[in-house]
Amino acid sequence: ASAFSDLLSVLQSRGAIEQAKGALMGRVGCDAEQAWNILRRASQQFNVKLRELAVALIEHISGAPAEQPRTPARIAPDQPARTAARLLWSAMAESARPRGRSD
Repeated sequence: ASAFSDLLSVLQSRGAIEQAKGALMGRVGCDAEQAWNILRRASQQFNVKLRELAVALIEHISGAPAEQPRTPARIAPDQPARTAARLLWSAMAESARPRGRSD
């Protein structure tokens, strides 16, 4: 049963991860692989599960709960994941701004 619940969790989180990647791609003008790397590094840096970070990021951007399949194992980001999402989105806004020449 554990393997099945793990598989269900992966499938359930895939949509949120793809949405988060798409949001990052739009925000900073990167490709899917770069967006995945941004999410992965942020997950490691903030020590939060990537799927929780993805859901928290979508919820932070939209201001509404992320759409998820109606299953008992819904992904519910904790406060550290929500904080990480807010900081990540803010950092991506900074990196997306055009920079003036400093010389």
